[in-house]
Amino acid sequence: SCEPLHAWPGYKRALVQRVLASRDPEAYLALAPAMGARASGDDSLQGYVAGDQFAELAWQVAACRLGLDCSADSTLVTSYCANAGICSRDSAQDFVSFVFDAAVPRQGADRVDEMVDTLVSDPGAQS
Repeated sequence: SCEPLHAWPGYKRALVQRVLASRDPEAYLALAPAMGARASGDDSLQGYVAGDQFAELAWQVAACRLGLDCSADSTLVTSYCANAGICSRDSAQDFVSFVFDAAVPRQGADRVDEMVDTLVSDPGAQS
């Protein structure tokens, strides 16, 4: 049987720890939306890459760095275009270059880069 997702803070932190420790790109991708703006003001995620739209992108880019297919014709790029209406003008552009080219303002790029480095560095790393 499926375990329900618990809302208590310890559960969320443990889940994030497990995903970070797993180095599983699919798990990173699945967690990304929950770590974005939705996590804003969530004290249980304090110290993790979470809480704004840059955090969500960072989890997605980290998934790419860990081996997820993020090529121009990947599911990730296609769903961004279909669901968010954010489409690359260059049909050959992969997700990571698209993020830094179109989705993140220049001043946010360094921040996203730092977040990604945190996410793909040692498991259990806190920001």
